Amino acid sequence: MSIYESRVRQTQQENDELRRRLQELGDANRKLAEYDNRIALLSQEIERLNTMLRSKVEELSGWESRFRALQQENDGLRRSQGQM
Repeated sequence: MSIYESRVRQTQQENDELRRRLQELGDANRKLAEYDNRIALLSQEIERLNTMLRSKVEELSGWESRFRALQQENDGLRRSQGQM
């Protein structure tokens, strides 16, 4: 094999390796785009769940206030019955 043929073969091997690495980078970029989309969807879902949670906390606070008012009313009725 001549020096020229050896150099051509080496260049072809380098070229093949670079193409393989380029393909790997393309695959990695596609995966990165998929992960970015998943992160965006998960962020939206977290925001939706946080909104629901805030709503439930407000609802619970309302129920707690109503419970305390009813409890006070009940205590008042018991006291008035005890005075009779």
